[in-house]
Amino acid sequence: MTKAAAGLAVALSSLIALPDFSAREWPVQVDGQTKQIRYCIRAYSSPEAEVGTVLRFVGDCPRGWLHANGEYIARELYPDLYAVLESLAGGSHGPMSGTQ
Repeated sequence: MTKAAAGLAVALSSLIALPDFSAREWPVQVDGQTKQIRYCIRAYSSPEAEVGTVLRFVGDCPRGWLHANGEYIARELYPDLYAVLESLAGGSHGPMSGTQ
């Protein structure tokens, strides 16, 4: 394996997809304006919600939340969320791995 291929393999192994709830979103009227109901997932630990919590918001996702639209995130940027998603997806010790 070349150095570039090895680097790409490491980069891809540190990515995981957010859940994709975008098909369940819909527009609403708020003060005469059309806004989108969005599903957002908590990215950081905080008193308001546990990491991995998914809630609906009107408009953009608030600070500390990511749009749950299937995009990939890097483990280095969101280590706690990455760990939650990996466990749900059947990572090395997740519910689908058989090694809980």
